[in-house]
Amino acid sequence: MRGHMELSPKLDRETIHDALECLYDNVRLAQAAFADFFPSLRDISPVVDRAEATRSTLLEAIEALRPPRRVPFGALESRSYDALTLRYVESMSIDRMEGELSVGRRQIYRDLEAAESGLVQVLASWARSGV
Repeated sequence: MRGHMELSPKLDRETIHDALECLYDNVRLAQAAFADFFPSLRDISPVVDRAEATRSTLLEAIEALRPPRRVPFGALESRSYDALTLRYVESMSIDRMEGELSVGRRQIYRDLEAAESGLVQVLASWARSGV
């Protein structure tokens, strides 16, 4: 066996979820592991500036999941986007989301999981291309 080869960490759903959970907490967001996948974010020094740039990247990625054509709020095609927006951008509770989206708690968690997985794909492609 040649030398020990270290595998580079992969951007995963848990990393993105952790960053989304602290979207509006500048200190926690600036320290989130998510930013380490983007040299342009990692190299920003002041905490507030790094947090703002990280938040902007996450919000832009959420917008990338918006359906390309206009669909009604809560429609199946937009539910991942709607769930992310309500939960993380608008800081809405799961209980309130049930009423807003007219779906049950388990469906909301499935939608959020699917949406976070979609964010992984978008953000991983951006990280690979050096965005």
